[in-house]
Amino acid sequence: RRPKCARCRNHGMISWLKGHKRQCRFKACVCAKCNLIAERQRVMAAQVALKRQQAAEDAIALGLTAVATGTQFGYLPPGPIFGMAITAPKSQDQGGSVTDSLPTVTDTDNPHPEPEKSPSDSEENKARHLTPIISPKHVINHNNKTTLSPNSLEMLTRLFPNKKRSVLELVLRRCGDDLLKAIE
Repeated sequence: RRPKCARCRNHGMISWLKGHKRQCRFKACVCAKCNLIAERQRVMAAQVALKRQQAAEDAIALGLTAVATGTQFGYLPPGPIFGMAITAPKSQDQGGSVTDSLPTVTDTDNPHPEPEKSPSDSEENKARHLTPIISPKHVINHNNKTTLSPNSLEMLTRLFPNKKRSVLELVLRRCGDDLLKAIE
């Protein structure tokens, strides 16, 4: 069975789809049936784009897992990425624990993002919405002269081999040593 043009079928014609898209008489038709078809095509295209984006993100996560743990997976295991507490809620303990000094990533899984905060907000309010991304052995200072994590910079150089290391380092610094933001 050959696929047929849905717009032509709406108007009582039968046209095979191969090589027909540019020549369709009803390509610019705005009737209700053709609008429904166009909307359905837009939805399908958006779903395909979303699946491609998720596949790319999964591939990045697999690469991060392989670099961090040395274990190669053919699939993305359930749970946090290579043992990091990205999606896990932060503990209520606010006493100067080791996790308070770790570099952090904003929670991108939040379906209700908060509006941008003014620069006058305290570090405590910012830290409340952040979770640690690396283990205590990779603790990095959070002052203006931040030293970048060698693992993050190494990962960026592997992902973008055609970019200069200094450019990748600058991008990583601007993203606050947040590897996921730097990759985006």
